[in-house]
Amino acid sequence: MSRHKDSVNKAYNGLAEKLFDKATAACARLDQDDTEALHDFRVALRRLRTHLETHKEYLGRRRANKMRRSLSEVVSATNTSRDFEVQREWIEQQMGNERVSQIQREGLKLILTEFYGNGQNGTSRSELEPIKSRFAKIGDKFTQRRWSIPESSAGSNAGIVPVTRAALLKHAAKLRDQLGQIESVDSVRATHRARLALKRLRYILEPLAKIIPDARDLFIEFKTMQDTLGSLRDLQILRMQISLAAGAADQIEAWAAEDPGAADLATAVPSAKTLEEHKDALEAGLEHVRAEAQREFDVLQERWLDGKAESLIKRVEEIADAL
Repeated sequence: MSRHKDSVNKAYNGLAEKLFDKATAACARLDQDDTEALHDFRVALRRLRTHLETHKEYLGRRRANKMRRSLSEVVSATNTSRDFEVQREWIEQQMGNERVSQIQREGLKLILTEFYGNGQNGTSRSELEPIKSRFAKIGDKFTQRRWSIPESSAGSNAGIVPVTRAALLKHAAKLRDQLGQIESVDSVRATHRARLALKRLRYILEPLAKIIPDARDLFIEFKTMQDTLGSLRDLQILRMQISLAAGAADQIEAWAAEDPGAADLATAVPSAKTLEEHKDALEAGLEHVRAEAQREFDVLQERWLDGKAESLIKRVEEIADAL
Protein backbone atom coordinates (compact mmCIF):
# COMPACT_ATOMS: atom_id res chain seq x y z
CA MET A 1 0.00 0.00 0.00
CA SER A 2 1.23 3.50 -0.82
CA ARG A 3 2.46 5.47 2.17
CA HIS A 4 1.34 8.65 0.40
CA LYS A 5 -2.16 7.47 -0.52
CA ASP A 6 -4.13 9.94 1.57
CA SER A 7 -1.70 12.79 0.93
CA VAL A 8 -1.80 12.32 -2.85
CA ASN A 9 -5.59 12.30 -2.79
CA LYS A 10 -5.61 15.50 -0.74
CA ALA A 11 -3.08 17.16 -3.06
CA TYR A 12 -5.30 16.67 -6.12
CA ASN A 13 -8.75 16.82 -4.60
CA GLY A 14 -10.47 20.10 -5.39
CA LEU A 15 -7.75 20.97 -7.90
CA ALA A 16 -10.14 21.09 -10.85
CA GLU A 17 -12.29 23.75 -9.20
CA LYS A 18 -9.26 25.78 -8.13
CA LEU A 19 -7.77 25.77 -11.62
CA PHE A 20 -11.10 26.67 -13.18
CA ASP A 21 -11.43 29.58 -10.77
CA LYS A 22 -7.95 30.78 -11.79
CA ALA A 23 -8.88 30.53 -15.46
CA THR A 24 -12.10 32.45 -14.82
CA ALA A 25 -10.25 35.24 -13.00
CA ALA A 26 -7.68 35.49 -15.79
CA CYS A 27 -10.40 35.46 -18.46
CA ALA A 28 -12.02 38.48 -16.80
CA ARG A 29 -8.73 40.36 -17.25
CA LEU A 30 -8.28 39.55 -20.93
CA ASP A 31 -9.71 42.78 -22.31
CA GLN A 32 -7.95 44.90 -19.69
CA ASP A 33 -4.49 46.38 -20.01
CA ASP A 34 -2.95 43.33 -18.39
CA THR A 35 0.03 41.79 -20.17
CA GLU A 36 -0.09 38.63 -18.04
CA ALA A 37 -3.80 37.84 -18.41
CA LEU A 38 -3.57 35.73 -21.56
CA HIS A 39 -0.60 33.79 -20.21
CA ASP A 40 -2.34 33.12 -16.89
CA PHE A 41 -5.53 32.07 -18.68
CA ARG A 42 -3.73 29.60 -20.93
CA VAL A 43 -1.64 28.11 -18.11
CA ALA A 44 -4.70 27.52 -15.92
CA LEU A 45 -6.52 25.83 -18.79
CA ARG A 46 -3.54 23.65 -19.68
CA ARG A 47 -3.04 22.61 -16.06
CA LEU A 48 -6.74 21.77 -15.82
CA ARG A 49 -6.59 19.70 -19.01
CA THR A 50 -3.64 17.71 -17.65
CA HIS A 51 -5.45 17.06 -14.38
CA LEU A 52 -8.60 15.93 -16.19
CA GLU A 53 -6.59 13.59 -18.41
CA THR A 54 -4.48 12.15 -15.59
CA HIS A 55 -7.34 11.51 -13.15
CA LYS A 56 -10.29 11.05 -15.50
CA GLU A 57 -11.10 7.64 -14.04
CA TYR A 58 -11.89 9.32 -10.72
CA LEU A 59 -13.46 12.50 -12.08
CA GLY A 60 -15.73 10.72 -14.55
CA ARG A 61 -14.05 9.53 -17.75
CA ARG A 62 -16.71 10.61 -20.23
CA ARG A 63 -17.35 14.07 -18.84
CA ALA A 64 -13.64 14.66 -18.16
CA ASN A 65 -12.77 13.82 -21.76
CA LYS A 66 -15.55 16.02 -23.08
CA MET A 67 -14.51 18.93 -20.88
CA ARG A 68 -10.86 18.47 -21.85
CA ARG A 69 -11.73 18.67 -25.55
CA SER A 70 -13.72 21.85 -24.97
CA LEU A 71 -10.84 23.43 -23.07
CA SER A 72 -8.44 22.44 -25.84
CA GLU A 73 -10.58 24.30 -28.35
CA VAL A 74 -10.38 27.45 -26.24
CA VAL A 75 -6.61 27.13 -25.85
CA SER A 76 -6.22 26.65 -29.61
CA ALA A 77 -8.30 29.77 -30.22
CA THR A 78 -5.79 31.79 -28.19
CA ASN A 79 -2.68 30.53 -30.02
CA THR A 80 -2.44 33.40 -32.48
CA SER A 81 -2.94 36.00 -29.74
CA ARG A 82 -0.34 34.30 -27.59
CA ASP A 83 2.18 34.18 -30.46
CA PHE A 84 1.57 37.87 -31.15
CA GLU A 85 2.20 38.88 -27.55
CA VAL A 86 5.34 36.77 -27.22
CA GLN A 87 6.82 37.83 -30.56
CA ARG A 88 6.01 41.49 -29.97
CA GLU A 89 7.64 41.46 -26.55
CA TRP A 90 10.75 39.73 -27.87
CA ILE A 91 11.11 42.09 -30.83
CA GLU A 92 10.66 45.14 -28.60
CA GLN A 93 13.44 43.82 -26.37
CA GLN A 94 15.70 43.44 -29.40
CA MET A 95 15.32 47.13 -30.21
CA GLY A 96 17.64 47.85 -27.28
CA ASN A 97 20.04 45.02 -28.09
CA GLU A 98 23.44 46.28 -29.18
CA ARG A 99 23.91 43.19 -31.32
CA VAL A 100 20.98 44.20 -33.55
CA SER A 101 21.82 46.39 -36.54
CA GLN A 102 19.48 49.02 -37.95
CA ILE A 103 18.48 46.91 -40.93
CA GLN A 104 17.80 43.96 -38.64
CA ARG A 105 15.52 46.17 -36.56
CA GLU A 106 13.64 47.15 -39.70
CA GLY A 107 13.12 43.51 -40.61
CA LEU A 108 11.93 42.58 -37.12
CA LYS A 109 9.47 45.48 -37.02
CA LEU A 110 8.13 44.53 -40.43
CA ILE A 111 7.36 41.01 -39.36
CA LEU A 112 4.93 42.33 -36.74
CA THR A 113 2.94 44.37 -39.24
CA GLU A 114 2.98 41.67 -41.92
CA PHE A 115 2.02 38.69 -39.79
CA TYR A 116 -0.02 40.24 -37.00
CA GLY A 117 -1.58 43.23 -38.73
CA ASN A 118 -0.55 45.85 -36.21
CA GLY A 119 2.76 45.99 -34.40
CA GLN A 120 1.64 48.65 -31.93
CA ASN A 121 -1.56 47.36 -30.39
CA GLY A 122 -2.27 44.19 -28.47
CA THR A 123 -4.93 41.64 -29.20
CA SER A 124 -8.14 43.42 -30.14
CA ARG A 125 -11.37 43.20 -28.19
CA SER A 126 -13.06 41.66 -31.25
CA GLU A 127 -10.58 38.77 -31.12
CA LEU A 128 -11.05 38.24 -27.40
CA GLU A 129 -14.84 38.32 -27.20
CA PRO A 130 -15.40 34.98 -29.00
CA ILE A 131 -12.85 33.37 -26.67
CA LYS A 132 -14.52 34.77 -23.58
CA SER A 133 -17.96 33.77 -24.86
CA ARG A 134 -16.84 30.20 -25.58
CA PHE A 135 -15.24 29.91 -22.17
CA ALA A 136 -18.38 31.23 -20.48
CA LYS A 137 -20.42 28.44 -22.09
CA ILE A 138 -17.91 25.88 -20.86
CA GLY A 139 -18.13 27.44 -17.41
CA ASP A 140 -21.87 26.86 -17.28
CA LYS A 141 -21.33 23.15 -17.90
CA PHE A 142 -18.32 22.90 -15.59
CA THR A 143 -20.09 24.36 -12.56
CA GLN A 144 -23.03 21.99 -12.95
CA ARG A 145 -20.79 19.07 -11.99
CA ARG A 146 -18.78 17.99 -8.97
CA TRP A 147 -15.13 17.35 -9.79
CA SER A 148 -13.98 15.92 -6.47
CA ILE A 149 -12.02 12.69 -6.27
CA PRO A 150 -14.00 10.08 -4.29
CA GLU A 151 -13.14 9.59 -0.64
CA SER A 152 -11.26 6.50 0.50
CA SER A 153 -14.49 4.98 1.80
CA ALA A 154 -15.60 4.63 -1.81
CA GLY A 155 -12.56 2.56 -2.62
CA SER A 156 -11.30 4.84 -5.37
CA ASN A 157 -8.66 6.56 -3.28
CA ALA A 158 -6.32 3.61 -3.66
CA GLY A 159 -6.39 4.07 -7.43
CA ILE A 160 -5.25 7.66 -7.67
CA VAL A 161 -1.68 6.80 -6.68
CA PRO A 162 -1.10 4.28 -9.50
CA VAL A 163 -2.56 6.58 -12.16
CA THR A 164 -0.52 9.54 -10.90
CA ARG A 165 2.60 7.39 -10.86
CA ALA A 166 1.86 6.13 -14.38
CA ALA A 167 1.40 9.67 -15.67
CA LEU A 168 4.71 10.81 -14.17
CA LEU A 169 6.54 7.89 -15.73
CA LYS A 170 4.83 8.37 -19.10
CA HIS A 171 5.71 12.05 -19.44
CA ALA A 172 9.22 11.52 -18.05
CA ALA A 173 9.79 8.87 -20.73
CA LYS A 174 8.46 11.19 -23.42
CA LEU A 175 10.72 13.99 -22.22
CA ARG A 176 13.75 11.70 -22.28
CA ASP A 177 12.87 10.52 -25.79
CA GLN A 178 12.24 13.96 -27.27
CA LEU A 179 15.30 15.56 -25.68
CA GLY A 180 17.29 12.77 -27.30
CA GLN A 181 15.87 13.78 -30.68
CA ILE A 182 16.83 17.45 -30.45
CA GLU A 183 19.95 17.43 -32.58
CA SER A 184 20.15 21.01 -33.80
CA VAL A 185 18.39 24.35 -33.78
CA ASP A 186 16.24 23.00 -36.65
CA SER A 187 14.78 20.11 -34.62
CA VAL A 188 11.43 21.86 -34.42
CA ARG A 189 9.20 18.83 -33.87
CA ALA A 190 11.33 17.39 -31.06
CA THR A 191 11.65 20.81 -29.40
CA HIS A 192 7.88 21.24 -29.45
CA ARG A 193 7.17 17.75 -28.14
CA ALA A 194 9.83 17.96 -25.43
CA ARG A 195 8.30 21.21 -24.25
CA LEU A 196 4.82 19.67 -24.12
CA ALA A 197 6.05 16.63 -22.20
CA LEU A 198 7.87 18.85 -19.73
CA LYS A 199 4.84 21.09 -19.19
CA ARG A 200 2.61 18.13 -18.42
CA LEU A 201 5.24 16.68 -16.13
CA ARG A 202 5.45 19.95 -14.20
CA TYR A 203 1.67 20.23 -13.94
CA ILE A 204 1.49 16.79 -12.32
CA LEU A 205 4.47 17.47 -10.06
CA GLU A 206 3.21 20.78 -8.74
CA PRO A 207 0.49 19.43 -6.39
CA LEU A 208 2.96 16.80 -5.15
CA ALA A 209 5.38 19.55 -4.09
CA LYS A 210 3.22 20.05 -1.01
CA ILE A 211 3.97 16.55 0.27
CA ILE A 212 7.31 15.58 -1.33
CA PRO A 213 10.21 18.06 -0.92
CA ASP A 214 12.14 16.71 -3.91
CA ALA A 215 9.10 17.25 -6.12
CA ARG A 216 9.18 20.95 -5.20
CA ASP A 217 12.88 21.27 -6.01
CA LEU A 218 12.47 19.36 -9.25
CA PHE A 219 9.48 21.48 -10.25
CA ILE A 220 11.66 24.59 -9.97
CA GLU A 221 14.56 23.06 -11.90
CA PHE A 222 12.24 21.97 -14.69
CA LYS A 223 10.90 25.54 -14.95
CA THR A 224 14.34 26.71 -16.10
CA MET A 225 14.47 23.99 -18.74
CA GLN A 226 10.94 24.83 -19.87
CA ASP A 227 11.83 28.50 -20.27
CA THR A 228 14.77 27.60 -22.50
CA LEU A 229 12.72 25.17 -24.59
CA GLY A 230 9.99 27.81 -24.86
CA SER A 231 12.38 30.52 -26.01
CA LEU A 232 13.88 28.19 -28.60
CA ARG A 233 10.44 27.15 -29.84
CA ASP A 234 9.25 30.76 -30.13
CA LEU A 235 12.35 31.70 -32.11
CA GLN A 236 11.86 28.69 -34.36
CA ILE A 237 8.35 29.93 -35.13
CA LEU A 238 9.55 33.48 -35.74
CA ARG A 239 12.38 32.18 -37.91
CA MET A 240 9.90 30.18 -40.01
CA GLN A 241 7.72 33.25 -40.41
CA ILE A 242 10.55 35.47 -41.58
CA SER A 243 11.93 32.73 -43.82
CA LEU A 244 8.56 32.47 -45.50
CA ALA A 245 8.34 36.24 -45.89
CA ALA A 246 11.84 36.32 -47.36
CA GLY A 247 10.90 33.68 -49.90
CA ALA A 248 12.67 30.65 -48.41
CA ALA A 249 9.92 28.26 -49.48
CA ASP A 250 12.27 25.29 -49.60
CA GLN A 251 13.19 25.79 -45.94
CA ILE A 252 9.53 26.03 -44.93
CA GLU A 253 8.82 22.76 -46.74
CA ALA A 254 11.64 21.07 -44.84
CA TRP A 255 10.33 22.39 -41.51
CA ALA A 256 6.75 21.42 -42.38
CA ALA A 257 7.94 17.84 -42.86
CA GLU A 258 9.02 17.90 -39.19
CA ASP A 259 6.32 20.14 -37.78
CA PRO A 260 2.89 20.15 -39.53
CA GLY A 261 2.11 23.46 -37.81
CA ALA A 262 4.72 25.14 -39.97
CA ALA A 263 2.44 24.76 -42.98
CA ASP A 264 -0.06 27.13 -41.35
CA LEU A 265 2.42 29.95 -41.79
CA ALA A 266 1.70 29.92 -45.51
CA THR A 267 -1.55 31.79 -44.84
CA ALA A 268 0.41 34.90 -43.84
CA VAL A 269 2.62 35.43 -46.92
CA PRO A 270 3.25 39.16 -47.54
CA SER A 271 2.42 40.69 -50.90
CA ALA A 272 4.99 40.42 -53.70
CA LYS A 273 5.50 44.18 -53.55
CA THR A 274 6.20 44.14 -49.83
CA LEU A 275 8.54 41.20 -50.27
CA GLU A 276 10.54 42.96 -52.98
CA GLU A 277 10.75 46.28 -51.14
CA HIS A 278 11.81 44.84 -47.80
CA LYS A 279 13.58 41.60 -48.67
CA ASP A 280 16.98 42.82 -47.46
CA ALA A 281 15.53 43.91 -44.11
CA LEU A 282 13.64 40.63 -43.69
CA GLU A 283 16.77 38.62 -44.45
CA ALA A 284 18.75 40.73 -41.98
CA GLY A 285 16.10 40.16 -39.33
CA LEU A 286 16.22 36.46 -40.10
CA GLU A 287 19.98 36.45 -39.56
CA HIS A 288 19.53 37.86 -36.06
CA VAL A 289 16.70 35.48 -35.17
CA ARG A 290 18.78 32.54 -36.38
CA ALA A 291 21.70 33.65 -34.23
CA GLU A 292 19.50 34.07 -31.13
CA ALA A 293 17.86 30.68 -31.70
CA GLN A 294 21.31 29.14 -31.89
CA ARG A 295 22.22 30.80 -28.58
CA GLU A 296 19.16 29.21 -26.92
CA PHE A 297 20.00 25.83 -28.46
CA ASP A 298 23.55 26.10 -27.17
CA VAL A 299 22.24 26.66 -23.63
CA LEU A 300 19.89 23.70 -23.99
CA GLN A 301 22.68 21.49 -25.28
CA GLU A 302 25.12 22.53 -22.59
CA ARG A 303 22.70 21.87 -19.72
CA TRP A 304 20.21 19.18 -20.76
CA LEU A 305 20.95 17.47 -24.07
CA ASP A 306 23.19 14.47 -24.76
CA GLY A 307 21.96 12.73 -21.61
CA LYS A 308 22.62 15.64 -19.24
CA ALA A 309 18.95 15.69 -18.13
CA GLU A 310 19.02 12.03 -17.16
CA SER A 311 19.61 12.74 -13.46
CA LEU A 312 16.50 14.96 -13.38
CA ILE A 313 14.38 12.38 -15.16
CA LYS A 314 15.56 9.66 -12.79
CA ARG A 315 14.49 11.83 -9.88
CA VAL A 316 10.99 11.92 -11.37
CA GLU A 317 11.03 8.14 -11.54
CA GLU A 318 12.16 7.96 -7.93
CA ILE A 319 9.31 10.26 -6.88
CA ALA A 320 6.85 8.09 -8.81
CA ASP A 321 8.19 4.96 -7.10
CA ALA A 322 7.91 6.63 -3.70
CA LEU A 323 4.21 7.46 -4.06
